[in-house]
Amino acid sequence: MQINVYLLAAGFLILCNNYDSISGSPIHGVNVRFADPGEFPYVVSIKRSNDTNPQPETDHVCSGVLVTHKDVLSTESCLLCFFNEMPEIMVGSNNIREGTKHYVLWWLTYNQWNNIRQARRAILNSVIILRLNETVDYDIRPIETVSIPQGVLRHLRGQVPAFGREIRDHISNWMETADLTVMTKRECEHRFARQYLDFRVTENFFCAIANPVALMSKGNRGAPLVQNGRLIGIYKELYPDIPEEYHPSKVNLFMFVSFFIDFILDINVYLLAAGFLILCNNYDSISGSPIHGVNVRFADPGEFPYVVSIKRFNPANPQPETDHVCTGVLISHKDVLTAESCLNSFLNQVPEVIVGSNNIREGSKHYVLWWLTYREWCRQRGRFHRFSINDVSILRLNESVSINIQPIEIAIMPDAALNGLIVHVVAFGRRIRDHISNLMETVIMKIVARRSCERRITRESHPFPITPNLICVVANPIAIMHDVSII
Repeated sequence: MQINVYLLAAGFLILCNNYDSISGSPIHGVNVRFADPGEFPYVVSIKRSNDTNPQPETDHVCSGVLVTHKDVLSTESCLLCFFNEMPEIMVGSNNIREGTKHYVLWWLTYNQWNNIRQARRAILNSVIILRLNETVDYDIRPIETVSIPQGVLRHLRGQVPAFGREIRDHISNWMETADLTVMTKRECEHRFARQYLDFRVTENFFCAIANPVALMSKGNRGAPLVQNGRLIGIYKELYPDIPEEYHPSKVNLFMFVSFFIDFILDINVYLLAAGFLILCNNYDSISGSPIHGVNVRFADPGEFPYVVSIKRFNPANPQPETDHVCTGVLISHKDVLTAESCLNSFLNQVPEVIVGSNNIREGSKHYVLWWLTYREWCRQRGRFHRFSINDVSILRLNESVSINIQPIEIAIMPDAALNGLIVHVVAFGRRIRDHISNLMETVIMKIVARRSCERRITRESHPFPITPNLICVVANPIAIMHDVSII
């Protein structure tokens, strides 16, 4: 299954805070120079995808750095302007026009990772990891990421390479670099105090300057500060935010990579993925809404071991069934298949998946590392997607479920074989006297032909086409489902 092979991940949409990125805005300074070929092979350009543009440097948004052969580290604010667009990564050259093009499968911010791991407090506009669709050339060596104590930063001298230098108002396609020196915490705060600014340099930041002056800008966000091939920091912004963009009193503010080292290493080990934030279409999920009908019954223990509950994370709730949102099914020991609409109510929450029991209170808890919708997969593969509303989604779990739980077998059959097929529909959430039960329920139903279904709907309502990606099921006596159930 391609979802397992390529580890595609969901959630490519993130909320944009009207971030005004100036394409390719430069490093300004006396000693800024163009980087030599092969000098910084791990530095990449993160740009908008625009195959018809003969000047791809004008689509450059920010810089990044390869921390593995498939992972790019940059700043979170870099991605805030992409909306529905997928970033494109130019790798392996100091010339954007000559780099190798790669696409982004998913991204994950430090704060999203922190929400899962509960490692540290959230940080405004932190770092982000982007997973590429394929491994870069092994001749390109990623930068070394190591943890160093903050004291080592004192007056450390390094280089900052980035794309985006302007020459006579033209945005160049060449990488540029400058030498910077890290200031101590006291020096930086004192510099701001002289300007009557109360700014505290916290453990996740440091300041860097050059003499003569060298100042970076928005197009350079995500650029690395390196020393002897080691990654020291990721450029965040110029500070203070005074009207003159290149005022000599400003300093270059970097995020201290050692502060985020657990996040970077965890990505490499566990293949965490992004996209926990998705745009919510105001989907009103009714927790545990039931199957209604005469012959609906509770499922027996072990009858449908592959059926799971997808619920909100709420460890303090003694009645976890009230946090149930929808149902899913294990298609592998690490992947859950469900409806796309199921995920639209989570916003920046991470779903929790209850596995291995017909009782939500007794199942094993698993957490979602990433999810990917069919629509997003089609977009990455360049496939035409005819049916864009309420599609399916795959959720990758943080760890494999018990090997004693057998995932469901996916049936591949022609439409003609479906007509009249008797099936079980399985779901969590039966209501009993207005109480949401913690037990799984099931009912037997029959698949009806597409044309017969359309006629039945038209008699009761307005015409509704049953497209090839949909099937209709009915029961006699009647059984009605709500939200997401499994056939």
